[in-house]
Amino acid sequence: MKYDFIVVGSGFAGATVAERLASKYNKKVLVVEKRNHIGGNMYDEFDEYGFLIQKYGPHLFFTNSDIVLDYVGQFDELVQHDCFMLSEIEGKYIQLPFNFKSVEQMLGYKEARIIIDCIRKNYDCSKRISIYSLMDSNNKVISEFGHFLYKKAFETYICKQWGIKPNDISKDVIDRCKFSPNYVSRYLDKDFQYMPRNGFTYLISKMLENHNITVELNVDANSHISIINNKVFYDNCCVPIIYTGSIDSLLDFKYGKLPYRSLSFETNYYFQRKKLPAEIISQPSDPYYIRKTEYKYFSPFIVHTNEDITVVVSEKPYQYDYSKNSIQCYPIINDNNNRIYKYYYDELSQIKNLFLVGRLAEYKYYNMDYVILNALNLADCLGEDENNV
Repeated sequence: MKYDFIVVGSGFAGATVAERLASKYNKKVLVVEKRNHIGGNMYDEFDEYGFLIQKYGPHLFFTNSDIVLDYVGQFDELVQHDCFMLSEIEGKYIQLPFNFKSVEQMLGYKEARIIIDCIRKNYDCSKRISIYSLMDSNNKVISEFGHFLYKKAFETYICKQWGIKPNDISKDVIDRCKFSPNYVSRYLDKDFQYMPRNGFTYLISKMLENHNITVELNVDANSHISIINNKVFYDNCCVPIIYTGSIDSLLDFKYGKLPYRSLSFETNYYFQRKKLPAEIISQPSDPYYIRKTEYKYFSPFIVHTNEDITVVVSEKPYQYDYSKNSIQCYPIINDNNNRIYKYYYDELSQIKNLFLVGRLAEYKYYNMDYVILNALNLADCLGEDENNV
């Protein structure tokens, strides 16, 4: 084997490990990708009208980490972009993140003032608040509002997005959307919020543009991988493998299939300057769709020759099916699925030349900055340990 490492997958996890090993440690790396393109679910491309469309749903690069920011900034210019969203609830557009403005929009100014005053007296309003904290509050006004907001905005969305009842999904997943106890309209509560000027596919292609890296597309790595005596082999060669694919498929689903939610996308063009009141609209009240994105304004720094046309992509969730050509978007995190994952992890952790990283391999609902940071740490451990080569 002419490679020091094999990386399975070319999303941010795989690309980061490969780039770091190749550039910092001068290792020869083979990156194998099952799809016909690099980038994983970050993949984007320009359509015929010049709109940069993210094929698997909208992604924004955001982080509080200077390390991650500096690392990603090496590969493309990062353009500051604060994302502003609305939630469409029963025909009305409501501020998102849910904040004091949202309370006024849903309940009217007079009732909202009572709730806002109670929240200000009972919480540190410099920090966002869990919906569960609002519902469980000892203050009756706050608790009633928490249950009202949960019913209107969370419950229906959760059931539709995840295909299960709210009690069957981890509270940590639901807590990704917190209440903002102020009038701040910036959706993400992160210091740094950017878009790569040329898109995520371009950025990742620059990460993999190294003489030590070889990329092979349309390769099902699992058909080349075998596990013998607690060692992993690729085409009968014992070589360190960094695996970012679904962990259950690596062991032929012997403990059962880990469930995911997938998405289908509907693209519509409109011959008008602007269609939506915000670049992204969350849709808790819609019976089918969860979100729609107007990509013309999601990448506002891109100049378009024809301003009198726009594009909106709507997303509909469904249960991922291993037998069909769908994508694994969101791991369904709960106690039962975590137990199944642990069976796989406990067995695979015995293999000394196999390393798991990323959403699918770790079965975690990670944001991309955590994926990148974990991948950087893994690459440094591997690069500095000569026993892995």
